[in-house]
Amino acid sequence: MTTDLSDDYLFSGYDEPTRLAISSFHVTPQPGLIVPILSGICFYFLPKEKRDLPRDSPLEVLLGAVTECGSLTLVEFLLAVEEALKIEFNNAEMREIKGPAEFLALVKSKIAAPPATLDG
Repeated sequence: MTTDLSDDYLFSGYDEPTRLAISSFHVTPQPGLIVPILSGICFYFLPKEKRDLPRDSPLEVLLGAVTECGSLTLVEFLLAVEEALKIEFNNAEMREIKGPAEFLALVKSKIAAPPATLDG
């Protein structure tokens, strides 16, 4: 249940449960995998001073800790989410985000929305 080998390398820095969830999501995008994937990515990007947070902390707590990082880390985090979930964020959407709940809602809406086509 894996995707191509470039994905194996791309996501190799995450823990095994996160890698498996991403791989499964790429085969069949299941909404139930969103929170485990986001939690794993958040945990990967946590600053050293926040690494004492339990791995099973609520997603809102993990997202909040990541948003406290510098802007470069936040951009890297957003790119990682895009790659893992095969979605894209635009600047207008990102400006609307006020907190973890809005971010999660945006991600879920991206997954639920059918992909845009050139036909219209």
